[in-house]
Amino acid sequence: MKSLLFAVCIMMLYSAPVVAQSVRASQPGTAFMANAAAEAGLDVDPDAYFGFPPLRKRMPSIVYPVRAAQFQIEGRVYVEYTVKKGRARDIRIRDGPEYGCEEEVERVLRATRFEPMQDENEEPVETRFVSAFDFSLN
Repeated sequence: MKSLLFAVCIMMLYSAPVVAQSVRASQPGTAFMANAAAEAGLDVDPDAYFGFPPLRKRMPSIVYPVRAAQFQIEGRVYVEYTVKKGRARDIRIRDGPEYGCEEEVERVLRATRFEPMQDENEEPVETRFVSAFDFSLN
């Protein structure tokens, strides 16, 4: 009986929403992102674009990780990825606070559909991006 009660308590803890939390995809501008990445000491592809590619449809909801909320972890996740045929590929987390934040960013990027970048002949081309996601408890 104790183990059942314990299991129910754990399920309630993990399913309870954490109030006053936010996650946002940072899009403050290319120069700002490049400077912030350099200040963070990130070694990113010099040909990468900073920010986000155009979205084909709305980005899926980003969920604040339970572990990060439990330990009151906040921070910025920098991620580098290639967009090919509208999908994020070769996703590399460059920096972040851990505690599930990086996994959530990767999950969202894999589920997002982007508009493919095109060359002058309107053919889709692989393009490298560096983006940031801010996790904060308000």
